Amino acid sequence: MGTRFASSRTSLYALLATGCGLAAPAVGQPVETVTVEAAREVKVAQTVTGIPVSEIMVRSRVSYADLDLTTDAGVKTFKDRIRAAANGACKEMNVRVPAEGSSVETCAKDAVKSAMVEADKVIAAKRGKK
Repeated sequence: MGTRFASSRTSLYALLATGCGLAAPAVGQPVETVTVEAAREVKVAQTVTGIPVSEIMVRSRVSYADLDLTTDAGVKTFKDRIRAAANGACKEMNVRVPAEGSSVETCAKDAVKSAMVEADKVIAAKRGKK
């Protein structure tokens, strides 16, 4: 896609609390979330040296802490949450930074595809423990 710049000026971040607890986990307790990233290349700025800043990103964290991923029902709920977070992130991006030729559907499809790689690893690890 392009170089990612992590500054508050060039990236948009959103934490969607749907299904997620906002409290910090206890010390030593793993954070059971998967990150869903909706990204779009749009020239939004230029550095002082002339390098274009061209990526906007909205991130959502999807919790699976309350799910039993060893069951099909738990996995379905987890994947439904990921799809919902991707749709929400992409809608948010379209509202904040509309871009000609972009669609919420395409954005969400890409975000889900990327997040499912991480989710499938988590599911495999949980199922391997049983």
